[in-house]
Amino acid sequence: MFSVKQGDDRGALNQLVIQNEEADTYAIIDLNLGGSLQELKLRGKQIIKDLHPFDYKASFASAILFPFVNRIENGTYTFNNQNYQLQVNDPDGHHALHGLVYDKRFELVSEESSLDSASVSISFREYKKLEGYPFLYEVHLTYVLDAMSLTLSASIKNIDSVSFPFSLGWHPYFYSSDLFESYVNINSQVEALTKKEGFQFEKEEVDFNSNLQIKNTLLDDCYYIRTNTLEFTTPDYCAQYSVSTEDSYLQLYTPPTRNALAIELQTSPANAFNNKIGLQILQPNDTFNMNWKIELKPTN
Repeated sequence: MFSVKQGDDRGALNQLVIQNEEADTYAIIDLNLGGSLQELKLRGKQIIKDLHPFDYKASFASAILFPFVNRIENGTYTFNNQNYQLQVNDPDGHHALHGLVYDKRFELVSEESSLDSASVSISFREYKKLEGYPFLYEVHLTYVLDAMSLTLSASIKNIDSVSFPFSLGWHPYFYSSDLFESYVNINSQVEALTKKEGFQFEKEEVDFNSNLQIKNTLLDDCYYIRTNTLEFTTPDYCAQYSVSTEDSYLQLYTPPTRNALAIELQTSPANAFNNKIGLQILQPNDTFNMNWKIELKPTN
């Protein structure tokens, strides 16, 4: 039987725990950290875990990236002939990183549980017109967990009287006991986005049809992929990771801890507010929906 409880074993009420002890399956969601998924285990396989000592403020682990993904160069952009300056929050003090909701407090809206699965719905509503992004919106997240998979559904609603620019992504780090012997497989035509100048990009087709072994590679690379599914294989598990949009941008990043790989499926590459690649515009009262799914695959 699946269950949902608020508060972990230490009494931290900011966390939601979805679990099935008999199936050795659980998910931990932190309401104070943007509703992010902090841990995930499926059938005894640890898929996502605490990246300590890599702090959340530096990792943005499993954060929802909205209204922009990755970086906005110098935190500046222009929209509808108006110039904006976002808060600069990267360690070097040059760029705006990973959106505006990664550290927001989400509220529990509803929960459901049954023999086969459980779900929680949480939301955040922006009431303030921030200087760098003076637009009002609502973010609604739903996590659904069963014994073999977790699905995250995000719904972005424009509750303002004007349109706004955005991109959307998710920033999960997939745990590996041996990153050297871990692989990413995308059976699709892939184009690498190489930097031309600053955060302007050009696409270059690459051969990605065979497994990419991580080895000792340092990754911080973006790709345009014409598929909605990929696989990540470690010595301990194989996970299929998919997104509801057919054409996506994939960001791969190896953290300094070297015990995980960030695999980010998103609607745009970095700096979309300026280079316009994959940039979305949401009209008043309209809603944008996007789903991600992590599924444990049988291994021989």
